[in-house]
Amino acid sequence: MAEITESTPLSTAGIPPDGDIQWVRSASDVSRLVNDGSQGRTNARIVVGIALGGIFLDAYDLGALALGIKDITREFSLTPAGTGMVAAAIACALAPNEYVLAGARFVMGLGVGIDLPVAMAFLSEFARLKGPGNKASSVAMWCPTWYAAISISYLLVLFFYAVLPESHSDWLWRLILGFGAVPALVIIAIRSRYMSESPVWAANQGNLKEAASILRQSYNINAHVPQDALGQPAPVVNKAKWSNYLNLFRGIYLRRTTLATLLSVVSSFAYNAVAFGLPVIISSFFVQSMLTTILISLALNLLFAFVGGLLAVRYVPRFGAWRMSLAGYACQLVALLGLALIGRPDGASEGVLAVAMLALFLFGQGFGPGAHTMTFASLS
Repeated sequence: MAEITESTPLSTAGIPPDGDIQWVRSASDVSRLVNDGSQGRTNARIVVGIALGGIFLDAYDLGALALGIKDITREFSLTPAGTGMVAAAIACALAPNEYVLAGARFVMGLGVGIDLPVAMAFLSEFARLKGPGNKASSVAMWCPTWYAAISISYLLVLFFYAVLPESHSDWLWRLILGFGAVPALVIIAIRSRYMSESPVWAANQGNLKEAASILRQSYNINAHVPQDALGQPAPVVNKAKWSNYLNLFRGIYLRRTTLATLLSVVSSFAYNAVAFGLPVIISSFFVQSMLTTILISLALNLLFAFVGGLLAVRYVPRFGAWRMSLAGYACQLVALLGLALIGRPDGASEGVLAVAMLALFLFGQGFGPGAHTMTFASLS
C-alpha cells in the first residue's frame, strides 16, 4: 500500500472527500481535535444527550423515592435505620419486603455509581474548550437535567395520584419507582447505536487507529492516521491501571482532589437534608393533603432549582464556577439560618416565609454548588 502523505490526492489515498483530512499522529493531535469547536459535532451532541440521560435516571429515581419514602416506611414498618437502608427499578417496584427492596436499591446504586462519573467524563470531553457551550457549561448541564427529572417524577406522582382509586393508593410508590425502567431501556437502546469509547482514552492507550475511527463517527471529523504512523507502535501515554488512582493524591492533583471531595461532601449533606427531604419538610409545615405537598414540591423545583441550573449553564463561561459556587453557598447559608430561626411555622405568614427560604436554598443549589461541584472534579 502506498504511503499516505498530506500531498497525496484523495482519490489515490482511498479516503472519501467528506471534509478536510485531519491527520492524527499522536494522542496530543486527538486532544486538539476534540477541543476544537470548529468541527461538525452532530453526533457529539447526541452523545452528550445520552450522557445526560443517565443523570436523568439517577435524579428521577431519587425524586420518586423522596415522594414515596413515607409510604414505604409505613408499609414495611421501617425503623429510621431501615429507612436509611433502602434510601433495579423493576425489582424495587415488585419488592415483597424491605430486604428485597434494600437489595434492589443496592444493585441500582452500583449502576448509578458507575454511570455517573462516566457521564461526567463524556460531558467534559464531548464539548468545546472555549466559548458558549464550553466544557464548564456542558458539565453544568447535569444540574437542570437533574431537576427536570425530579419535576417529571413529581408530575407522574400527580398523575397516578389522580387516577388511582383510594383503595389502591399503596401502589403509588411502586408505580413511580417501576416507571423508571422505561427511560432506562430507551437509553440503553440509544447507547448501543451512538455511544462509543473516548477517542482521547483510545489514543492514550496507543490505539490511534481506533481514536481516529471514533472521531469520524462521533465528532464528524475526517480524521485518519498516516501510513508512516500506522507502521510504528504508538506510544502509550497513560496506560489504564489501578496505580493511576494514586496520581489523585500527588502534586497539584492533591489540592484538586481535596477541593472536589470537600465540595461534594458538603453539597451532598445540604442537598439530602433539604432537597431530598423536601416533600417531608413541606408536609410538616402545614396540615395539608398529599396533593398540596406534590404541587408545592413541583413548583419549587421548576421555578427555582431548575431555573437556577439553567442560569448556571448560561453564565458559568462568564463568571466561572468558583464565583457562582460561592454565591450559591451564600444563598443557602441565608436560607438555612432562616429555616432554623422559623422552626415549625406558626401561622400562614411564617409558613410562606419558610417556603420562601426553601425556594432560596434550591435556587442557590441550582446555580451554585449543585451545578458546579461536578465541574471541579470532572475538569481537574
